[in-house]
Amino acid sequence: MDCQKEEEEAFAFVASSTWTGRVTCLSLSTQTMVKLWHIDCWTPIYSKLLVYPKCMNSGDNTIKKYSTKLIFGAIDGSVRCLDTSENGVEMWNTTVPKQKPIFSGCCPMKVNGLDCIVVGTNGGNVSCIDTKCGELLWSFDAKSAILGTPAVLVDDEGNYSNEKKNNAIVVVTTTSGFVSLIDSSTGEEVASTAAKGYRLDGEIFSSPILDSTNRVAYVGCRDNHLYKIRISKRHE
Repeated sequence: MDCQKEEEEAFAFVASSTWTGRVTCLSLSTQTMVKLWHIDCWTPIYSKLLVYPKCMNSGDNTIKKYSTKLIFGAIDGSVRCLDTSENGVEMWNTTVPKQKPIFSGCCPMKVNGLDCIVVGTNGGNVSCIDTKCGELLWSFDAKSAILGTPAVLVDDEGNYSNEKKNNAIVVVTTTSGFVSLIDSSTGEEVASTAAKGYRLDGEIFSSPILDSTNRVAYVGCRDNHLYKIRISKRHE
């Protein structure tokens, strides 16, 4: 479930993990929640819904009602984008490589000026998708299931930090216990714990938490430990 507040109205978007894959929009502006619309995707949804700005206006520089889209992965191996201003109509539907179930959430980022999301799959792929049209820009095979949501490293001013390239660094964790750093522009792995000869002592189901200022990733592991991993600046 995710929530959004526009002007004086508040909304909640709820996804179902049943086979109908129902996504429901609720108004929270009254004492009793009111269902505004729903749509059935006909596949279970376990990943968190990403509420993404749609950049629409009503002509007088005010935000249009429901001016957002919902982006999420599903068990059928597809990432969907719903238009909340049109009662949840599907804007695009992109199947990721291997078409394996998606439990990971979608992480927003910029790639060469484009608004994109990056998402992991149970098949081990990390995929980058253009949020405007659903085009698959690149996919990286991490060789192991990805259950946590990828994270994007930025500097202390909110800028993407891959030094001279100025590309985002995507941090991904896998169930095999490895952590990978991926260049957002090319989809190439620029560093990994596997390349350095070590892995965490258990599966990783969690999403990495980043301290971009100090270039550190915190990762929870199924060996009952929390790991602190320093991210070197020498990606290139």
